[in-house]
Amino acid sequence: MFSILMDWQTFKGQTLSSSFLAFKKNNNQSRQQEFSSDISEMAKILYSAYLGLLLVILCVCGSQQQLFHMIHAEEQQSVSMIQLDTSSSAVDSGSQFIGTVTAYDFSGKVSTLSGYVVTLSVEGSGVTVRGPSFVTLQNGVASFSMSISTSSTLYVTMKAELKIGLSSYSYSKNLLVNNYPRSNASSLKVSLLGFVVILASFLLFIL
Repeated sequence: MFSILMDWQTFKGQTLSSSFLAFKKNNNQSRQQEFSSDISEMAKILYSAYLGLLLVILCVCGSQQQLFHMIHAEEQQSVSMIQLDTSSSAVDSGSQFIGTVTAYDFSGKVSTLSGYVVTLSVEGSGVTVRGPSFVTLQNGVASFSMSISTSSTLYVTMKAELKIGLSSYSYSKNLLVNNYPRSNASSLKVSLLGFVVILASFLLFIL
């Protein structure tokens, strides 16, 4: 009888121990499944947020690039040519003169382009230039003042160049620069005048 009781207690203890171990194992598995499920949900959320952020960045970059191309295309369409004009087709060496650079659109009207730089240059032998090397367009027009000095009378080439992106617009103009040497008649007049002054002074001294 005692042996049967002991066997029953042993069986009961083993059964409870097995049940407890099984419950603990099931509980651990349940926790692991819940943890895995949470990690999976979090990963899905982060991935969705990453895709959304990437989509927003692509849309913003695409819009900015499209806006840049639209503005650039509009600026290019607003200019068909530029023209360089001076107050006279011939100037005296070292004398100031006024010049303008005008940008025209495709309809032949003065462009509304502003803020773009036009480079100025003068080509010629022994030329000395005093004035700006660049001007800025304001509503399609830029004015400047300049003087050109030469050792003799000759033609020089003035050039204006406007760059918009990859496009370049230029205009060249020939300008006659006069440098008049002192004539022999003028030198003779000066010499005669000096001789008369000296002679008058001598006569006054004698008298």
